[in-house]
Amino acid sequence: MGPGAAVESTHRLFLLLSAVQPLPVAVVEYSSHQTQSERSAALGAFKAATAAGRGMVLVASDAMTRGMDIKVRFSRSPQTRTARA
Repeated sequence: MGPGAAVESTHRLFLLLSAVQPLPVAVVEYSSHQTQSERSAALGAFKAATAAGRGMVLVASDAMTRGMDIKVRFSRSPQTRTARA
């Protein structure tokens, strides 16, 4: 899978999660589909939400997040399941 496929997969996952209603947390995309100012706004919103203790999902490819240092609090209820693509 080339880098373009990862970008497309990230964008499709964002669109899918955005379409799920009602989702208990906000979803934000961080990808090369966006301008730098849109990515900065998305990352700022994610950091602000997590700092305030609100849940938010950041959808990004591994290439986009290399070198990022984000501190988050993570907890999950017993009913929550995690999956990895």
